[in-house]
Amino acid sequence: MLDIQSYFQALKASWVKRYLLSVEDEWSLFMRFYINYFGSNNLLLHMNFDRLDTFPSLDNIPKFYQEMILAFNKSKNTTVPENHEQLMQSVIWGNKNIMIKSNQHKKDITLYYESWIQVGLIYVKDLLIIDGKISDNYIFQKLNRKVNFLSEKYKVSIAMRKYRHLLGYNVPNEMIFTLPREPILPGNENILVSQQPSKFYYTELVKKKSVDMNLGFWTTKLLTPIPDIQEIMKKKIVEIKEKKIAEFNYKFVNNIVACGKMLSKWKPFINEKCDLCNEYDTQCHIIFECSIVRNIWHKISNNIGKRVTLNDITFGITLDRETNNLVSQICYTIHKYWIMRINENIIASEKQLTEIIVNDLRFKSSVMSYLKENKIASMYKTASDWIGH
Repeated sequence: MLDIQSYFQALKASWVKRYLLSVEDEWSLFMRFYINYFGSNNLLLHMNFDRLDTFPSLDNIPKFYQEMILAFNKSKNTTVPENHEQLMQSVIWGNKNIMIKSNQHKKDITLYYESWIQVGLIYVKDLLIIDGKISDNYIFQKLNRKVNFLSEKYKVSIAMRKYRHLLGYNVPNEMIFTLPREPILPGNENILVSQQPSKFYYTELVKKKSVDMNLGFWTTKLLTPIPDIQEIMKKKIVEIKEKKIAEFNYKFVNNIVACGKMLSKWKPFINEKCDLCNEYDTQCHIIFECSIVRNIWHKISNNIGKRVTLNDITFGITLDRETNNLVSQICYTIHKYWIMRINENIIASEKQLTEIIVNDLRFKSSVMSYLKENKIASMYKTASDWIGH
């Protein structure tokens, strides 16, 4: 007996074939517009969601095209990735095998971030993956619109967490290249990069950054003399192993880290005062003074045998290299959590923050071990146990 429902769905799905065979014909103009509404090169046809409620963005196109796409996707033989290669070839967006719980829709939905698609982050293989983790820095550099990138990257990571054992390492094709010739330094036309020791670059960078340093704020805040600028640069920039954390330190020392007091000036929905403490939500309050971070710093202080102060966090002069990396990593994670709370309107939770810090430290410990930074790796692992208990 003819299955009427399947018959009509097959008719709808067949319109995709007609479109592909006549993509340049005038009659397909509207269909081409709606299909490429979600990404060029017919990206929508490479997705595999088969229910409207798992891809809410489909509601933006007429019902006929919705039903055509859903029928087409139901006819696909979609399997769950079973190995690294299959996962790398998977489309990230509209993929029913890569879903996340949506508080707004109260159910699991597939992912769809237009800003990622626009810069070519479409397949899992387009991401830089190190030891099963997606690189924050790579995503930040790729995106043109960076406002919600941490929240978006967090959701992508959560959605792909069940494939962590398959992710491993991946370097996007665009990062594998050969330079046509060795670069020379601007303003130093006879200086080849390969001929300079690392000290040359350190000296040049410190010269430039030292000129730009704005430390007047700390004289009033800390009520202590400001240490030597080059020593600050060495402790908070040069000796910090991870570039994005060194960049965060540079912003913190210059008092330009994003905070409620700063952002509220042009984003009225952001409160200039802390929701928990009713104090001005400055960078110092977020990182060191807020009630949800005090216990974390207390645990670190108890276990390193020295009370961590705001002076230590800012300048790091009295801390050794491993402890400076640890303190900087924790500061970075605390601020990342603050950004996530603002973007997703999450109520601050010391328990949630603690879990995120512990997970970050354990992951970074494995990364540092891989990089042969065994002392930093050990410090991160030990600190994750301190904070977690």
